[in-house]
Amino acid sequence: MKVILEAVIEEIRSAWVEGVFTSNWELINTYHRVGKILEESVTMTKVKFIAAQTKISERNLYRASQFYRKYPDLSLLPEGKDVSWSKIVNKYLPEKTKERNVRLVKCPICGNEFRL
Repeated sequence: MKVILEAVIEEIRSAWVEGVFTSNWELINTYHRVGKILEESVTMTKVKFIAAQTKISERNLYRASQFYRKYPDLSLLPEGKDVSWSKIVNKYLPEKTKERNVRLVKCPICGNEFRL
């Protein structure tokens, strides 16, 4: 019975990991497609109207557009498919920090950047 239970647990873990990965990657693909549509079809001055009509926040539409501009080919993502939308927004779309008036300071010892 213990062997069967361990096999079931492993199968559930595997299914869970695969499902979460697939979900994360599909979200990234969706933002990329939306960004492509925005970049190829309209000026960014129409984002407020589009946001109201689609019930997608302006911020997410701007981020999708920014994401597509920076990575027109998803194979260019530094971490490949092993990345989340949250990580893309916080690590790979640096223009976001400018929108919030956040200052980045580089540590002279380790070289890491910190937000102030």
